[in-house]
Amino acid sequence: MNSKFLEIHREEIEKVIDYQSFEYIIDTIQKGYKEFKAIKPMLDGKGDIKTHQGAVGHMRSKKIDDSFVKNMDEGAKIGFNTDTFKAGSTTLPRLTKKNVTLTTKYCKSTREIISDPSGYMKDFVVKNKALDSQLSLFDFTDNCEKTLKECEENIEYYGIITYYFNEESSLENVNIIFFDKQIKSILLELEAPKDLLENQGIEINEDAENNDNKDTLKDYMKVVKESKEKIK
Repeated sequence: MNSKFLEIHREEIEKVIDYQSFEYIIDTIQKGYKEFKAIKPMLDGKGDIKTHQGAVGHMRSKKIDDSFVKNMDEGAKIGFNTDTFKAGSTTLPRLTKKNVTLTTKYCKSTREIISDPSGYMKDFVVKNKALDSQLSLFDFTDNCEKTLKECEENIEYYGIITYYFNEESSLENVNIIFFDKQIKSILLELEAPKDLLENQGIEINEDAENNDNKDTLKDYMKVVKESKEKIK
């Protein structure tokens, strides 16, 4: 794809996913991670070494995903529509702002996604056809009977919010990745403003005895059980 045309797409996406959008995304991730850290001591010692790490990782992602649902009213104030969808037995959040759809993924490197993309990612990524290097501006518009302006208004984008916490519980990075249709290469990547990632300390509420956390423990043990069955 012509690099100038690609840059036009970047500018259009950045008009939608602006500084305020990243501020909301980071705040929501932090709220979910705070809930996870509060219940993590309750999870330690449950399950065996083979299953514990994976199950704890699942609960971390679940708390953060749930945070986007709990925080949807705040997101709505800046234009995000939040709903959920099923991916296997898991319920995940989907954020939509104008013509940009976003899902979330905890990962240290995008290689984790490229090596094993989820089925729903393959379904959503077709929205990026206007970004795909296989298509030129003319290829895309030739398939439309409308004017170029109308075609541009109907272009959609799908990005994956990737985030990672280091061992000190600091949010190390938040990026939004737009993949090609094979999820083999990155077409565009938006990085969170650096100032939003500074001073990201997490204050932990040590009270892990409320009903929500008891339900979390049940969820955790369910994941441990399912993991053991897969190992067998």
